[in-house]
Amino acid sequence: MKKTAEESEELPPTSLSRQREVSLISENTTDSTPPLETPLETPLKTVVFLVTVSLIALAASAELVLSELKTLKDPSAALGCDINPLIGCSSSLLQWQAHLLFGIPNALVGTALFAGLAGVFLGWVGGRLPRWLPLTIEAGLTAALFLIIFFLHQSVTVFRTLCPFCMIVWVATIVLWIHLGALLARLGWLDFLPAGLRGFWVSQRWLLTVAVLLLIVLVIALTMSDKLAYLF
Repeated sequence: MKKTAEESEELPPTSLSRQREVSLISENTTDSTPPLETPLETPLKTVVFLVTVSLIALAASAELVLSELKTLKDPSAALGCDINPLIGCSSSLLQWQAHLLFGIPNALVGTALFAGLAGVFLGWVGGRLPRWLPLTIEAGLTAALFLIIFFLHQSVTVFRTLCPFCMIVWVATIVLWIHLGALLARLGWLDFLPAGLRGFWVSQRWLLTVAVLLLIVLVIALTMSDKLAYLF
């Protein structure tokens, strides 16, 4: 022990300071550190994916706004979204279902919301977000799923047409909900859910995405079978 002490005394000051730094680092990197809490540990590819999906939904919402403005200016104008008797948006653009919030066009609200989402996710790429913000977004996306059910019902029973830009927004919303939820589960921010459900959500997020979208296709196929011939 005496020899060890003497050797330590002979070490230069820089070596001693490095030993202290290593000791401090080892103390701060214990197993109790929450996983994926720092910006560097946040899955960058997933966040970039969320940004991309938000921008796609933003573009579709903006196209709907432009289509409605064109219809208001000239009700007889031909719209790019009117493809055939099955695929079209002119029949629903000016209806009350397209203006649920105090008469404001749903598309205009969607444009603002998706722009905000893209901005938040872009901010997440460069730094940490407060936990409440993505959780609030996920809650809002959950509520949006019920709106999608309502709009799908109206499309297949009332209008008997499918708005292409609306469907892009539906798909984007579903993808955002599933993949943001999976990211939050991976971060440990959905700890109120059972561990098995969280694990399944993370590992099978793409399977869930495909399953939900196939369910929508099945609903359309069963309720609008008389118009499916227009797709071919």
